[in-house]
Amino acid sequence: MIKIWVNDGQIELNIPYSISNLINTLKLNINGIAFAVNSTVISDSNWVDNFLKDGDKIVVFHAINGG
Repeated sequence: MIKIWVNDGQIELNIPYSISNLINTLKLNINGIAFAVNSTVISDSNWVDNFLKDGDKIVVFHAINGG
């Protein structure tokens, strides 16, 4: 069991647990969202392979295109 923080709320999860698993658990719509794990933005191509660790701090935010 690990404890992580998601947007200031703590969650307990069984391991191993990827960002893709977190999306399913939180029932998030993936259109236009992005994830930062410990202040590092994780590319959507790495969501399946990026496994969360005890104490990770995840920020889920809406990505905005701009110039």
